[in-house]
Amino acid sequence: MSAGQGGPITGALDGIGTHVDLLALIAGGAVTPLIGPAPSTELIALLPEFEAERPGARRLVAGRLAVHVPLGDGRAHLWQVGDGDVALPHLIRNLVRASRQIAFQNSAPVQPEKVEVPWRLPLLESLVSLPKRLKPRRLVALERLAAATGWTGLAFVEVRNGQARKVHRLSPTADLRSDSIKIFTNRMIDEDQPVLAVSSRKIGDGPADLELFCEEHRIAGFVIARPTGDGLALYVEESPSPDQVVEAQAALSVAFPKRVRAGGGWVRRAAIGAALAAAIVFLAWPVRFEITAPGELRPADSEIVIAAEDARLATVEVSVGEHVTAGTVIATLVSEPLDEARDEAALSQLLEGLSAQEALAASDYARYQLALQRQEIATLRLARLDERVAALRLTAPQDGRIADLINRGEVGAMMSAGASLAEVQIGNDMRVLLRLAAIDAPLARTGTTGTFLLRGIGDRSWPVTVIEDPVATRREEGDTVLLVLAEVADADAALFKGLTGIARLDLGERPRVAVLLRPLAEWARLKAWEKLGIEL
Repeated sequence: MSAGQGGPITGALDGIGTHVDLLALIAGGAVTPLIGPAPSTELIALLPEFEAERPGARRLVAGRLAVHVPLGDGRAHLWQVGDGDVALPHLIRNLVRASRQIAFQNSAPVQPEKVEVPWRLPLLESLVSLPKRLKPRRLVALERLAAATGWTGLAFVEVRNGQARKVHRLSPTADLRSDSIKIFTNRMIDEDQPVLAVSSRKIGDGPADLELFCEEHRIAGFVIARPTGDGLALYVEESPSPDQVVEAQAALSVAFPKRVRAGGGWVRRAAIGAALAAAIVFLAWPVRFEITAPGELRPADSEIVIAAEDARLATVEVSVGEHVTAGTVIATLVSEPLDEARDEAALSQLLEGLSAQEALAASDYARYQLALQRQEIATLRLARLDERVAALRLTAPQDGRIADLINRGEVGAMMSAGASLAEVQIGNDMRVLLRLAAIDAPLARTGTTGTFLLRGIGDRSWPVTVIEDPVATRREEGDTVLLVLAEVADADAALFKGLTGIARLDLGERPRVAVLLRPLAEWARLKAWEKLGIEL
Protein backbone atom coordinates (compact mmCIF):
# COMPACT_ATOMS: atom_id res chain seq x y z
CA MET A 1 0.00 0.00 0.00
CA SER A 2 1.31 3.44 -0.86
CA ALA A 3 0.41 6.83 0.50
CA GLY A 4 -1.15 9.18 -2.02
CA GLN A 5 -0.96 12.97 -1.77
CA GLY A 6 -3.25 14.00 1.09
CA GLY A 7 -4.11 10.37 1.93
CA PRO A 8 -4.68 9.06 5.47
CA ILE A 9 -1.08 7.98 5.99
CA THR A 10 0.23 11.33 4.78
CA GLY A 11 -1.97 13.13 7.34
CA ALA A 12 -0.60 10.95 10.11
CA LEU A 13 2.95 12.09 9.31
CA ASP A 14 2.20 15.68 10.31
CA GLY A 15 4.10 16.70 13.43
CA ILE A 16 6.72 13.90 13.36
CA GLY A 17 9.45 16.50 12.93
CA THR A 18 11.73 14.65 10.50
CA HIS A 19 11.76 13.06 7.04
CA VAL A 20 10.36 9.49 6.75
CA ASP A 21 12.35 7.22 4.40
CA LEU A 22 10.08 4.19 4.73
CA LEU A 23 7.23 2.69 6.75
CA ALA A 24 6.56 -1.03 6.64
CA LEU A 25 3.86 -3.24 8.20
CA ILE A 26 5.13 -6.44 9.83
CA ALA A 27 2.46 -9.16 10.20
CA GLY A 28 2.90 -12.94 10.34
CA GLY A 29 6.59 -12.70 9.49
CA ALA A 30 5.86 -10.79 6.27
CA VAL A 31 7.11 -7.22 5.73
CA THR A 32 4.83 -5.02 3.56
CA PRO A 33 6.11 -1.53 2.59
CA LEU A 34 3.56 1.25 3.16
CA ILE A 35 5.85 4.21 2.42
CA GLY A 36 9.07 4.04 0.42
CA PRO A 37 10.97 0.97 -0.85
CA ALA A 38 11.29 -2.43 0.79
CA PRO A 39 13.40 -2.50 4.01
CA SER A 40 17.09 -3.06 3.53
CA THR A 41 18.96 -6.14 4.68
CA GLU A 42 20.34 -4.12 7.59
CA LEU A 43 16.78 -3.34 8.78
CA ILE A 44 15.61 -6.93 8.38
CA ALA A 45 18.56 -8.13 10.46
CA LEU A 46 17.46 -5.88 13.36
CA LEU A 47 13.95 -7.36 13.62
CA PRO A 48 14.89 -10.14 16.12
CA GLU A 49 16.38 -7.51 18.43
CA PHE A 50 13.20 -5.43 18.24
CA GLU A 51 10.92 -8.31 19.29
CA ALA A 52 11.82 -7.87 22.99
CA GLU A 53 11.25 -4.07 23.03
CA ARG A 54 8.06 -1.97 23.00
CA PRO A 55 8.95 0.16 21.07
CA GLY A 56 12.63 -0.02 20.10
CA ALA A 57 15.10 2.23 18.27
CA ARG A 58 18.47 1.62 16.61
CA ARG A 59 20.87 3.89 14.72
CA LEU A 60 21.81 2.65 11.24
CA VAL A 61 25.17 2.83 9.51
CA ALA A 62 23.98 5.56 7.14
CA GLY A 63 23.22 7.88 10.04
CA ARG A 64 19.48 7.21 9.90
CA LEU A 65 17.25 5.91 12.73
CA ALA A 66 15.17 2.70 12.74
CA VAL A 67 12.12 2.60 15.07
CA HIS A 68 9.96 -0.48 15.73
CA VAL A 69 6.37 0.19 17.01
CA PRO A 70 4.33 -2.93 18.03
CA LEU A 71 0.63 -2.83 17.11
CA GLY A 72 -0.43 -5.98 18.98
CA ASP A 73 -0.81 -9.74 18.25
CA GLY A 74 2.36 -9.94 16.16
CA ARG A 75 1.69 -6.83 14.09
CA ALA A 76 4.12 -3.88 14.09
CA HIS A 77 5.24 -0.83 12.16
CA LEU A 78 8.88 -0.44 11.11
CA TRP A 79 10.05 3.13 10.49
CA GLN A 80 13.26 4.49 8.97
CA VAL A 81 13.63 8.25 9.62
CA GLY A 82 16.24 10.95 9.97
CA ASP A 83 17.29 12.45 13.31
CA GLY A 84 15.80 15.86 12.50
CA ASP A 85 15.62 18.54 15.18
CA VAL A 86 13.50 16.51 17.61
CA ALA A 87 14.88 14.88 20.76
CA LEU A 88 14.96 11.08 20.56
CA PRO A 89 12.24 10.45 23.22
CA HIS A 90 9.91 12.96 21.53
CA LEU A 91 10.66 11.49 18.11
CA ILE A 92 9.77 7.96 19.28
CA ARG A 93 6.59 9.30 20.93
CA ASN A 94 5.61 11.04 17.68
CA LEU A 95 6.14 7.84 15.69
CA VAL A 96 4.01 5.82 18.15
CA ARG A 97 1.26 8.44 17.80
CA ALA A 98 1.49 8.28 14.00
CA SER A 99 1.22 4.47 14.07
CA ARG A 100 -1.93 4.69 16.20
CA GLN A 101 -3.44 7.29 13.90
CA ILE A 102 -2.71 5.21 10.79
CA ALA A 103 -4.32 2.17 12.44
CA PHE A 104 -7.35 4.25 13.47
CA GLN A 105 -7.84 5.90 10.05
CA ASN A 106 -7.75 2.49 8.34
CA SER A 107 -10.46 1.05 10.65
CA ALA A 108 -13.92 0.60 9.22
CA PRO A 109 -17.19 1.57 10.98
CA VAL A 110 -19.01 -1.41 12.43
CA GLN A 111 -22.57 -1.95 11.23
CA PRO A 112 -24.03 -4.24 13.89
CA GLU A 113 -27.19 -6.20 13.47
CA LYS A 114 -30.22 -5.29 15.53
CA VAL A 115 -30.77 -7.59 18.49
CA GLU A 116 -33.27 -7.64 21.29
CA VAL A 117 -32.22 -5.70 24.37
CA PRO A 118 -34.47 -6.84 27.21
CA TRP A 119 -32.89 -4.49 29.76
CA ARG A 120 -33.31 -1.27 27.71
CA LEU A 121 -36.74 -0.21 29.00
CA PRO A 122 -36.02 -0.86 32.73
CA LEU A 123 -32.66 0.89 32.37
CA LEU A 124 -34.27 3.87 30.61
CA GLU A 125 -36.87 4.17 33.37
CA SER A 126 -34.14 3.88 36.02
CA LEU A 127 -32.03 6.64 34.46
CA VAL A 128 -34.95 8.99 33.82
CA SER A 129 -36.02 8.63 37.48
CA LEU A 130 -32.69 10.03 38.74
CA PRO A 131 -33.29 13.14 40.91
CA LYS A 132 -32.48 16.30 38.97
CA ARG A 133 -30.53 17.81 41.86
CA LEU A 134 -28.48 14.71 42.61
CA LYS A 135 -24.88 15.94 42.52
CA PRO A 136 -23.11 12.76 41.24
CA ARG A 137 -25.88 11.91 38.75
CA ARG A 138 -23.47 10.62 36.10
CA LEU A 139 -21.72 8.26 38.52
CA VAL A 140 -25.07 6.94 39.76
CA ALA A 141 -26.14 6.40 36.14
CA LEU A 142 -22.88 4.51 35.45
CA GLU A 143 -23.46 2.29 38.50
CA ARG A 144 -27.02 1.46 37.39
CA LEU A 145 -25.85 0.78 33.85
CA ALA A 146 -23.10 -1.54 35.10
CA ALA A 147 -25.57 -3.36 37.37
CA ALA A 148 -28.09 -3.83 34.53
CA THR A 149 -25.59 -5.00 31.89
CA GLY A 150 -22.61 -6.46 33.73
CA TRP A 151 -20.26 -4.30 31.66
CA THR A 152 -16.86 -3.19 33.01
CA GLY A 153 -14.64 -0.18 32.43
CA LEU A 154 -17.57 2.18 31.81
CA ALA A 155 -17.08 5.89 31.13
CA PHE A 156 -19.12 8.85 29.89
CA VAL A 157 -17.56 11.36 27.50
CA GLU A 158 -19.11 14.85 27.47
CA VAL A 159 -19.48 16.15 23.91
CA ARG A 160 -20.03 19.91 23.70
CA ASN A 161 -19.83 22.08 20.60
CA GLY A 162 -18.60 19.14 18.54
CA GLN A 163 -15.66 18.32 20.86
CA ALA A 164 -15.06 15.73 23.57
CA ARG A 165 -14.53 17.79 26.73
CA LYS A 166 -14.47 15.60 29.84
CA VAL A 167 -14.44 11.92 30.76
CA HIS A 168 -16.46 10.63 33.74
CA ARG A 169 -15.25 7.19 34.81
CA LEU A 170 -16.71 4.50 37.02
CA SER A 171 -13.40 2.89 38.03
CA PRO A 172 -10.05 4.60 38.67
CA THR A 173 -8.43 2.57 35.85
CA ALA A 174 -10.54 4.38 33.28
CA ASP A 175 -9.00 7.66 34.38
CA LEU A 176 -5.57 6.49 33.13
CA ARG A 177 -6.85 6.24 29.56
CA SER A 178 -9.10 9.31 29.50
CA ASP A 179 -6.90 11.23 27.04
CA SER A 180 -6.96 8.37 24.52
CA ILE A 181 -10.75 7.99 24.88
CA LYS A 182 -11.22 11.70 24.12
CA ILE A 183 -8.93 11.40 21.08
CA PHE A 184 -10.92 8.42 19.76
CA THR A 185 -14.23 10.26 20.30
CA ASN A 186 -13.00 13.42 18.55
CA ARG A 187 -11.86 11.36 15.53
CA MET A 188 -15.26 9.66 15.41
CA ILE A 189 -16.88 13.11 15.35
CA ASP A 190 -14.53 14.31 12.57
CA GLU A 191 -15.27 11.22 10.47
CA ASP A 192 -19.00 11.19 11.36
CA GLN A 193 -18.60 7.68 12.77
CA PRO A 194 -21.51 6.88 15.19
CA VAL A 195 -19.96 3.79 16.77
CA LEU A 196 -16.42 2.42 17.03
CA ALA A 197 -15.88 -1.24 17.93
CA VAL A 198 -12.34 -2.55 18.45
CA SER A 199 -11.45 -6.19 19.16
CA SER A 200 -7.92 -7.44 19.68
CA ARG A 201 -9.00 -10.92 18.48
CA LYS A 202 -9.37 -9.66 14.90
CA ILE A 203 -5.72 -8.74 14.47
CA GLY A 204 -4.41 -9.99 11.18
CA ASP A 205 -7.87 -10.35 9.56
CA GLY A 206 -7.92 -6.82 8.18
CA PRO A 207 -6.85 -3.26 8.90
CA ALA A 208 -5.60 -2.56 12.46
CA ASP A 209 -8.42 -1.48 14.88
CA LEU A 210 -6.50 0.33 17.63
CA GLU A 211 -4.92 -2.94 18.80
CA LEU A 212 -2.05 -0.96 20.31
CA PHE A 213 -4.42 0.74 22.77
CA CYS A 214 -5.91 -2.64 23.75
CA GLU A 215 -2.48 -4.18 24.21
CA GLU A 216 -1.20 -1.33 26.36
CA HIS A 217 -4.18 -1.53 28.72
CA ARG A 218 -4.54 -5.33 28.53
CA ILE A 219 -8.17 -5.35 27.41
CA ALA A 220 -9.89 -7.55 24.79
CA GLY A 221 -11.41 -4.50 23.07
CA PHE A 222 -13.83 -1.63 23.54
CA VAL A 223 -16.86 0.06 22.03
CA ILE A 224 -17.62 3.78 21.85
CA ALA A 225 -21.11 5.00 20.89
CA ARG A 226 -21.52 8.75 20.49
CA PRO A 227 -24.58 11.00 20.17
CA THR A 228 -25.52 12.56 16.85
CA GLY A 229 -24.85 16.02 18.30
CA ASP A 230 -23.88 17.24 21.74
CA GLY A 231 -24.53 14.97 24.69
CA LEU A 232 -22.90 11.96 26.36
CA ALA A 233 -20.86 9.34 24.49
CA LEU A 234 -20.61 5.91 26.12
CA TYR A 235 -17.35 3.96 26.40
CA VAL A 236 -17.45 0.24 27.33
CA GLU A 237 -14.43 -2.07 27.65
CA GLU A 238 -13.96 -5.75 26.71
CA SER A 239 -16.33 -7.09 24.00
CA PRO A 240 -19.92 -5.88 24.47
CA SER A 241 -22.45 -5.95 21.65
CA PRO A 242 -22.13 -2.67 19.71
CA ASP A 243 -25.90 -2.61 19.23
CA GLN A 244 -26.47 -2.82 22.98
CA VAL A 245 -23.98 -0.04 23.60
CA VAL A 246 -25.86 2.13 21.07
CA GLU A 247 -29.15 1.38 22.89
CA ALA A 248 -27.60 2.31 26.24
CA GLN A 249 -26.22 5.56 24.81
CA ALA A 250 -29.71 6.42 23.54
CA ALA A 251 -31.05 5.94 27.07
CA LEU A 252 -28.39 8.37 28.32
CA SER A 253 -29.55 11.01 25.83
CA VAL A 254 -33.04 10.81 27.38
CA ALA A 255 -31.78 10.80 30.98
CA PHE A 256 -29.49 13.81 30.45
CA PRO A 257 -31.32 16.13 28.01
CA LYS A 258 -29.56 19.28 29.20
CA ARG A 259 -26.27 18.01 27.77
CA VAL A 260 -27.86 17.69 24.33
CA ARG A 261 -29.02 21.27 23.85
CA ALA A 262 -26.56 23.40 21.94
CA GLY A 263 -25.26 26.37 23.89
CA GLY A 264 -26.91 25.14 27.10
CA GLY A 265 -24.03 26.31 29.26
CA TRP A 266 -24.24 30.02 28.49
CA VAL A 267 -26.39 30.73 31.54
CA ARG A 268 -23.89 29.02 33.83
CA ARG A 269 -20.95 30.76 32.16
CA ALA A 270 -22.72 34.11 32.44
CA ALA A 271 -23.43 33.46 36.14
CA ILE A 272 -19.79 32.50 36.78
CA GLY A 273 -18.61 35.61 34.93
CA ALA A 274 -20.97 37.82 36.91
CA ALA A 275 -19.79 36.24 40.17
CA LEU A 276 -16.14 36.79 39.23
CA ALA A 277 -16.83 40.38 38.26
CA ALA A 278 -18.65 40.97 41.54
CA ALA A 279 -15.76 39.41 43.47
CA ILE A 280 -13.23 41.60 41.65
CA VAL A 281 -15.28 44.73 42.34
CA PHE A 282 -15.74 43.71 45.98
CA LEU A 283 -12.00 43.16 46.49
CA ALA A 284 -10.94 46.25 44.55
CA TRP A 285 -13.48 48.58 46.17
CA PRO A 286 -11.71 51.12 48.41
CA VAL A 287 -12.54 50.90 52.12
CA ARG A 288 -11.49 52.90 55.16
CA PHE A 289 -8.21 51.52 56.49
CA GLU A 290 -7.57 51.83 60.23
CA ILE A 291 -4.99 50.48 62.63
CA THR A 292 -5.63 50.13 66.36
CA ALA A 293 -3.23 50.53 69.25
CA PRO A 294 -3.63 50.51 73.05
CA GLY A 295 -2.67 53.77 74.74
CA GLU A 296 -2.34 55.53 78.08
CA LEU A 297 -3.05 59.20 78.85
CA ARG A 298 -0.40 61.54 80.20
CA PRO A 299 -0.35 65.34 80.73
CA ALA A 300 0.89 67.53 77.90
CA ASP A 301 2.46 69.99 80.42
CA SER A 302 3.38 69.08 83.98
CA GLU A 303 5.93 69.71 86.77
CA ILE A 304 7.57 66.93 88.76
CA VAL A 305 8.01 67.45 92.50
CA ILE A 306 11.15 65.66 93.72
CA ALA A 307 12.91 65.14 97.05
CA ALA A 308 15.89 67.49 97.46
CA GLU A 309 17.50 65.54 100.30
CA ASP A 310 17.83 62.01 101.49
CA ALA A 311 15.04 62.17 104.05
CA ARG A 312 12.12 60.30 105.55
CA LEU A 313 8.60 60.93 104.24
CA ALA A 314 6.61 62.44 107.09
CA THR A 315 3.22 63.46 105.62
CA VAL A 316 1.29 63.55 102.31
CA GLU A 317 -1.02 66.58 102.26
CA VAL A 318 -2.92 66.21 98.93
CA SER A 319 -4.71 63.59 96.80
CA VAL A 320 -4.62 62.64 93.11
CA GLY A 321 -6.89 64.91 91.06
CA GLU A 322 -6.92 67.67 93.68
CA HIS A 323 -6.52 71.21 92.37
CA VAL A 324 -3.63 73.10 93.97
CA THR A 325 -2.18 76.60 93.74
CA ALA A 326 1.46 77.61 93.67
CA GLY A 327 2.96 77.12 97.15
CA THR A 328 0.42 74.53 98.36
CA VAL A 329 2.21 71.97 100.54
CA ILE A 330 2.14 68.58 98.87
CA ALA A 331 4.27 66.54 101.29
CA THR A 332 6.76 67.02 104.13
CA LEU A 333 10.04 65.27 104.80
CA VAL A 334 12.13 65.03 107.94
CA SER A 335 15.89 64.46 108.24
CA GLU A 336 17.41 63.90 111.68
CA PRO A 337 21.02 64.42 110.44
CA LEU A 338 20.00 67.70 108.83
CA ASP A 339 18.18 68.86 111.97
CA GLU A 340 21.24 68.02 114.09
CA ALA A 341 23.55 69.88 111.70
CA ARG A 342 21.25 72.93 111.85
CA ASP A 343 21.19 72.90 115.67
CA GLU A 344 24.97 72.55 115.73
CA ALA A 345 25.34 75.52 113.35
CA ALA A 346 23.02 77.67 115.51
CA LEU A 347 25.01 76.81 118.64
CA SER A 348 28.28 77.60 116.90
CA GLN A 349 26.90 81.01 115.87
CA LEU A 350 25.91 81.78 119.46
CA LEU A 351 29.27 80.74 120.88
CA GLU A 352 31.22 82.82 118.36
CA GLY A 353 29.10 85.86 119.28
CA LEU A 354 29.90 85.45 122.96
CA SER A 355 33.61 85.04 122.17
CA ALA A 356 33.56 88.30 120.21
CA GLN A 357 31.96 90.20 123.10
CA GLU A 358 34.51 88.79 125.55
CA ALA A 359 37.43 89.85 123.34
CA LEU A 360 35.97 93.33 122.97
CA ALA A 361 35.64 93.67 126.72
CA ALA A 362 39.29 92.68 127.13
CA SER A 363 40.33 95.19 124.45
CA ASP A 364 41.81 92.28 122.47
CA TYR A 365 41.00 93.60 119.01
CA ALA A 366 42.80 90.79 117.13
CA ARG A 367 40.82 88.07 118.86
CA TYR A 368 37.68 90.19 118.47
CA GLN A 369 38.10 90.39 114.69
CA LEU A 370 38.75 86.64 114.46
CA ALA A 371 35.63 85.88 116.54
CA LEU A 372 33.50 88.12 114.31
CA GLN A 373 34.70 86.27 111.18
CA ARG A 374 33.91 82.91 112.76
CA GLN A 375 30.48 84.18 113.80
CA GLU A 376 29.80 85.33 110.21
CA ILE A 377 30.79 81.92 108.81
CA ALA A 378 28.52 80.19 111.33
CA THR A 379 25.66 82.52 110.35
CA LEU A 380 26.08 81.67 106.64
CA ARG A 381 26.20 77.97 107.41
CA LEU A 382 23.05 78.25 109.53
CA ALA A 383 21.23 80.08 106.72
CA ARG A 384 22.19 77.36 104.26
CA LEU A 385 20.94 74.66 106.61
CA ASP A 386 17.70 76.60 107.17
CA GLU A 387 17.16 76.59 103.37
CA ARG A 388 17.71 72.83 103.22
CA VAL A 389 15.29 72.27 106.09
CA ALA A 390 12.71 74.46 104.37
CA ALA A 391 13.14 72.42 101.19
CA LEU A 392 11.83 69.41 103.10
CA ARG A 393 8.36 70.97 102.70
CA LEU A 394 7.46 70.08 99.10
CA THR A 395 5.08 72.61 97.52
CA ALA A 396 3.30 72.98 94.16
CA PRO A 397 5.46 74.94 91.68
CA GLN A 398 2.42 76.26 89.74
CA ASP A 399 -1.36 76.26 89.77
CA GLY A 400 -2.74 72.95 88.54
CA ARG A 401 -3.95 69.59 89.74
CA ILE A 402 -2.22 66.54 91.11
CA ALA A 403 -1.75 64.10 88.21
CA ASP A 404 0.44 61.61 90.06
CA LEU A 405 1.31 61.14 93.75
CA ILE A 406 3.41 58.84 95.86
CA ASN A 407 1.47 56.17 97.69
CA ARG A 408 0.43 57.18 101.20
CA GLY A 409 1.62 53.81 102.35
CA GLU A 410 5.17 55.10 101.82
CA VAL A 411 4.86 57.50 104.79
CA GLY A 412 7.77 56.81 107.15
CA ALA A 413 9.97 55.38 104.40
CA MET A 414 13.29 56.93 103.37
CA MET A 415 13.28 58.93 100.15
CA SER A 416 16.44 59.34 98.10
CA ALA A 417 17.43 62.72 96.72
CA GLY A 418 15.84 63.16 93.31
CA ALA A 419 13.01 60.71 93.94
CA SER A 420 9.68 61.77 92.36
CA LEU A 421 6.94 62.32 94.91
CA ALA A 422 4.26 64.07 92.84
CA GLU A 423 3.37 65.40 89.38
CA VAL A 424 1.38 68.61 89.00
CA GLN A 425 -0.49 68.91 85.70
CA ILE A 426 -0.60 72.43 84.23
CA GLY A 427 -3.85 72.96 82.30
CA ASN A 428 -6.11 70.29 80.78
CA ASP A 429 -4.12 69.43 77.63
CA MET A 430 -3.44 65.70 77.36
CA ARG A 431 -1.37 63.35 75.24
CA VAL A 432 -1.63 59.61 74.73
CA LEU A 433 1.29 57.19 74.49
CA LEU A 434 0.37 54.46 71.97
CA ARG A 435 1.95 51.01 71.81
CA LEU A 436 2.03 49.86 68.17
CA ALA A 437 2.34 46.40 66.67
CA ALA A 438 5.39 45.79 64.46
CA ILE A 439 3.20 45.46 61.37
CA ASP A 440 1.49 48.83 62.05
CA ALA A 441 4.47 50.93 63.14
CA PRO A 442 5.67 51.83 59.60
CA LEU A 443 2.21 53.21 58.78
CA ALA A 444 1.85 55.66 61.70
CA ARG A 445 3.67 58.89 60.95
CA THR A 446 3.58 62.48 62.21
CA GLY A 447 0.25 64.03 61.27
CA THR A 448 -1.77 60.80 61.22
CA THR A 449 -5.19 61.41 62.77
CA GLY A 450 -7.69 59.18 64.50
CA THR A 451 -9.89 58.80 67.56
CA PHE A 452 -9.22 57.60 71.10
CA LEU A 453 -11.78 55.65 73.13
CA LEU A 454 -11.36 55.27 76.87
CA ARG A 455 -12.16 52.03 78.62
CA GLY A 456 -15.38 52.40 80.54
CA ILE A 457 -16.49 55.48 78.55
CA GLY A 458 -18.08 54.00 75.46
CA ASP A 459 -20.33 56.90 74.51
CA ARG A 460 -17.56 59.40 73.74
CA SER A 461 -14.30 59.56 71.84
CA TRP A 462 -11.55 62.18 71.50
CA PRO A 463 -9.71 63.17 68.30
CA VAL A 464 -5.97 62.45 68.36
CA THR A 465 -3.09 63.47 66.09
CA VAL A 466 0.32 61.74 65.99
CA ILE A 467 3.04 64.27 66.84
CA GLU A 468 6.06 61.92 66.76
CA ASP A 469 7.23 59.06 64.58
CA PRO A 470 7.33 55.66 66.31
CA VAL A 471 10.26 55.15 68.68
CA ALA A 472 11.57 51.71 69.67
CA THR A 473 12.25 51.32 73.39
CA ARG A 474 13.68 48.24 75.06
CA ARG A 475 11.94 47.06 78.20
CA GLU A 476 13.62 45.39 81.16
CA GLU A 477 12.53 41.93 79.97
CA GLY A 478 14.44 42.51 76.75
CA ASP A 479 11.41 42.98 74.48
CA THR A 480 11.34 45.89 72.07
CA VAL A 481 8.22 48.07 72.19
CA LEU A 482 7.26 50.54 69.46
CA LEU A 483 5.81 53.71 71.01
CA VAL A 484 4.29 56.79 69.40
CA LEU A 485 3.03 59.98 71.05
CA ALA A 486 -0.25 61.56 69.96
CA GLU A 487 -1.98 64.77 71.06
CA VAL A 488 -5.55 64.62 72.35
CA ALA A 489 -7.86 67.38 71.11
CA ASP A 490 -10.81 68.76 73.11
CA ALA A 491 -9.35 67.43 76.37
CA ASP A 492 -11.15 68.53 79.56
CA ALA A 493 -11.00 68.01 83.30
CA ALA A 494 -12.59 64.56 82.94
CA LEU A 495 -9.31 63.21 81.58
CA PHE A 496 -6.38 62.51 83.84
CA LYS A 497 -3.10 60.67 83.76
CA GLY A 498 -3.22 56.87 83.74
CA LEU A 499 -6.52 56.35 81.91
CA THR A 500 -6.18 53.69 79.20
CA GLY A 501 -8.04 53.00 76.00
CA ILE A 502 -7.78 52.13 72.32
CA ALA A 503 -6.78 54.50 69.52
CA ARG A 504 -7.98 54.04 65.95
CA LEU A 505 -5.66 55.73 63.48
CA ASP A 506 -7.16 56.56 60.08
CA LEU A 507 -4.86 55.80 57.13
CA GLY A 508 -7.28 56.76 54.36
CA GLU A 509 -8.90 54.50 51.77
CA ARG A 510 -7.24 51.44 50.27
CA PRO A 511 -8.47 48.49 48.15
CA ARG A 512 -10.22 45.91 50.28
CA VAL A 513 -7.92 43.12 49.04
CA ALA A 514 -4.87 45.07 50.28
CA VAL A 515 -6.46 45.45 53.72
CA LEU A 516 -7.49 41.78 53.95
CA LEU A 517 -4.17 40.37 52.72
CA ARG A 518 -1.91 42.76 54.68
CA PRO A 519 -1.24 40.29 57.56
CA LEU A 520 -0.42 37.53 55.04
CA ALA A 521 1.89 39.84 53.09
CA GLU A 522 3.65 40.94 56.29
CA TRP A 523 4.09 37.32 57.37
CA ALA A 524 5.59 36.43 53.97
CA ARG A 525 7.92 39.44 54.16
CA LEU A 526 9.18 38.48 57.62
CA LYS A 527 9.72 34.88 56.55
CA ALA A 528 11.69 36.06 53.52
CA TRP A 529 13.84 38.25 55.73
CA GLU A 530 14.47 35.35 58.09
CA LYS A 531 15.53 33.11 55.21
CA LEU A 532 17.93 35.80 54.00
CA GLY A 533 19.44 36.07 57.47
CA ILE A 534 18.41 39.70 58.05
CA GLU A 535 18.02 40.58 61.74
CA LEU A 536 14.76 42.44 62.35
